[in-house]
Amino acid sequence: MTVGLFATVRAEVGDHHTAFVFGLPGRVGNRARNWWLRRRAASSGGRLFIDRNCVFMDPERMSFGLEFRCGADCFFSAQGGQLSFGARVSLNRGVHLNASVAGEIVIGDDVLMGPGVMLRSADHIFGDPDRLIREQGHAGGRIEVESDVWLGANVVVVRGVTIGKGAVVGAGAVVTKDLPPYSISVGVPARQIAVRSGAMPDPG
Repeated sequence: MTVGLFATVRAEVGDHHTAFVFGLPGRVGNRARNWWLRRRAASSGGRLFIDRNCVFMDPERMSFGLEFRCGADCFFSAQGGQLSFGARVSLNRGVHLNASVAGEIVIGDDVLMGPGVMLRSADHIFGDPDRLIREQGHAGGRIEVESDVWLGANVVVVRGVTIGKGAVVGAGAVVTKDLPPYSISVGVPARQIAVRSGAMPDPG
């Protein structure tokens, strides 16, 4: 058996093991995923809850604070980038956080994300119309979501954006520029409509 074939078989055995761990139901499944991620992540504060069928690409470039929680079918990638979470972060089903290709995503403490939220901290370069977009590479950037932020369902956040502490972003918004602390923002592109103070209307 050649060295290359041995490495391929070993990698596939690891992939099957990971698929098994992430498909397990119940408390046993959660404990197995907790063990798997804590062994592979750059750092972990412990007491993680990870639901079924989540994907972690390059977890060695990820760090997790205490009591990280994510629902089923979430996707995380830090291939060539960095992804970090503060304490008590809670992500609903199907959240997609991609910090690959020289990107960086920083999530503060007590952040909440609704189902289907997507953050991508690198973009395709497309300035040369005489070349295929896929041949022009990527431009990396940074996304920061400060502490006590709530992102509603299906919010999209693009590279270069900072969402200030205590901000709320309504469902379906596309965040293309910085949002101030304690702001309430909605729409495509997202725009501030209010500031959190007293009883405010539901941002949708």
